[in-house]
Amino acid sequence: MNNLRLQVVFFTVLVVGAVFLNYEIFRPYLTPLFLAIVVSVIMRPVYNHILVSLRGKATMAALLSLVVVMFLVVLPVGFVAVFFVNDAQALYQDIINGKFNLESVNAALAPIESYIRIYVPDFTINIIGYIKQTLVSIIGNFGYIFSSAVIVCANLFIMLLAIFYFLRDGERLKKEIVLLSPLDDKYDESIIGRLGSAISSVVRGTLFVCLLQGVASFVGFIIFGIPNAVLLAAAVTLSAIIPAVGTSIVFFPLIGYLLMTGGIFQAVAVAIWAALAVGLIDNILSPMLIERGLRIHPFLILLSALGGISYYGPIGFLVGPVVLALLFALLDIYPMLFEHKIRT
Repeated sequence: MNNLRLQVVFFTVLVVGAVFLNYEIFRPYLTPLFLAIVVSVIMRPVYNHILVSLRGKATMAALLSLVVVMFLVVLPVGFVAVFFVNDAQALYQDIINGKFNLESVNAALAPIESYIRIYVPDFTINIIGYIKQTLVSIIGNFGYIFSSAVIVCANLFIMLLAIFYFLRDGERLKKEIVLLSPLDDKYDESIIGRLGSAISSVVRGTLFVCLLQGVASFVGFIIFGIPNAVLLAAAVTLSAIIPAVGTSIVFFPLIGYLLMTGGIFQAVAVAIWAALAVGLIDNILSPMLIERGLRIHPFLILLSALGGISYYGPIGFLVGPVVLALLFALLDIYPMLFEHKIRT
């Protein structure tokens, strides 16, 4: 008995050590692998459709799905990221050179600042300072990414390769996970299924809708001649996650700035566009794209996205909501496990 216990302890130590060493080896590639998992979950219906069309040729179906990912995800994201950074740098230079009349904004907010100082003496409103600090942070984070072109290309290659294998061998990998798990197979199947559903729901039902609102905003900014359209559209995309107020966090200050600087026509046009083209997207598409069953409150998604960005960088915009979806999937399974334990 003692010998058996010693073997179990020794084997456990070996397994923990092996897991730790492999974690250290794979740690540089966790980001592309995570993205590959998310994209694979979203692309699974497309892959299944192509697989049926090709009469079960899994390798060819995975390759064609990868081509779809390249044209619909990788290339657009790359172009948007480049334009986003260039727009942020241009705006920063314009602010330094005094091109934008932000002093009038500070002057307009002076009465509010004076009133708040009655209760909070050290309170200040410095719009220029806030914008400069935000732009420096954006340029610094993305500049670090683009400065390592070799690393970016290597991670992109790993992500695409992982997407290929996850799509082609996903079912076999799922069976291996179920086999290794100490839980009953039905619980493993339920956890994996609900996690996939949660990821799909969060990404398609929340992030995708926010992205569409950002695209619609970008089109409106281009039509009405609003400068720094890419940067503003990105701000709309992020603010769209916030429940209740949403995109108004960006549109109200923008409309106010246009009114204070004489752009009355632009202000009215942007207000109408925001109410019709941007506002209707959330009201129409969200109920259609968010899956039934596992629902996550938008406020929690907001906090998870912001926390993910602060902890993981730009990729945290996806990591946070997906990790939150994992937690809700596990909590959804927990009552089933507890009920089974009581019965046994």
